Amino acid sequence: MKSSVRFITEPSDIITTAGKTIRLDCEANFDSVATLPQIRWRIPDGQYFDFIGDTRRSILKNGSLLIKNVFNNDEKDISEGLEAYQCVAFVDNIGSAVSRIATITLARLSPFEKQPTDLRLFPGQTAHFSCVINSQPLPKITWFKDHSPLVIDRTRMTIFPSGALEIDYVQKEDNGAYRCNVTGLDRHRLSDPGVLTIVENEDIIKRLKAPEFVAKPQPTIALEGSIVTLDCAAVGNPRPQISWLKGGTLIDMAYLDSRFSIIGTGGLQITQVNKNDDGNYICRAENHEDSTDASATLEVHVKPQFIRKPKDTMVLEKEDIILECEVAGKPPPRVTWLKNGDRIKQDEYLQFCSGFNSEVTIAWWCQDSGASWPVITNPHNLPPSPTISLDN
Repeated sequence: MKSSVRFITEPSDIITTAGKTIRLDCEANFDSVATLPQIRWRIPDGQYFDFIGDTRRSILKNGSLLIKNVFNNDEKDISEGLEAYQCVAFVDNIGSAVSRIATITLARLSPFEKQPTDLRLFPGQTAHFSCVINSQPLPKITWFKDHSPLVIDRTRMTIFPSGALEIDYVQKEDNGAYRCNVTGLDRHRLSDPGVLTIVENEDIIKRLKAPEFVAKPQPTIALEGSIVTLDCAAVGNPRPQISWLKGGTLIDMAYLDSRFSIIGTGGLQITQVNKNDDGNYICRAENHEDSTDASATLEVHVKPQFIRKPKDTMVLEKEDIILECEVAGKPPPRVTWLKNGDRIKQDEYLQFCSGFNSEVTIAWWCQDSGASWPVITNPHNLPPSPTISLDN
């Protein structure tokens, strides 16, 4: 009989602070209304919880997993800042279904990777202050000038998705010390100050100067379908013009339906990123004195997906079969085969064969039955595929 255990609710990823109580929900159904699937929980390597003597974890009547004092007791978990769980729903003698892997991540706010630095500019130039920090979840970034919240003049000031502050056509009133304040889930960090000094010396202002970058694009990894911004800003005299190239070809921003646009004075924003956007991008700043380039690579990752799924199959005992599975994604997905929710190990009766384009085939020579299916994973995970039944 073909397995028809299906999830109604799968556990979701959670970001939390240490010491909290977390609930992971898991609900499944079965064709027979009179039969409800049983729920079990395990860690991704296949080890199940029995909950006996476990003071932190317990399973509720509805199948949800309750976890108390997350990251408070286990030094390893605290150092890694990650716990992972998987729900298995099964009906005896029928089949099972395995949920996606749900992660619990410890909220963090790391030290600054980039902070504002001092700038000496003359009126009409562009100031760019960086503010880069590694945080889970994404932080809220605000800016201060001389210890007071900065009043954003939207005709001249831009806060980039990266958190950077850009002030165009700087003037005497912009003199001051600028700091970014980063607020996470349970704490905040205040950056070092970057002092902006507006130079009004006529002799300096009249000097011609080749373009010089005050912000350069950085190597970026983006998920397909997301929005990407590559920062870029430059100063010089006369005022530099910014243009962008990909693969040596100028990007035309004039198309009305273009996914490419300029943010601030020179940042490049790409909407609905796709795999064709992979490549090397060059920000070019030029004036009558000279031109200069800054480049960075954009790598577009793609969620794993099935190109060819295994088909539900019924065979006779001792009959040989091959179950085929072709997958795609970037980075290349890892394929794991499961039988009745448990990982399958290769032996003399069971062999895995890898082929072109991540094709994975499994050859079955065992005298056994049950529900078997592949699970594909990369950093952008998807739920497992439908089941395959092997019956006597």
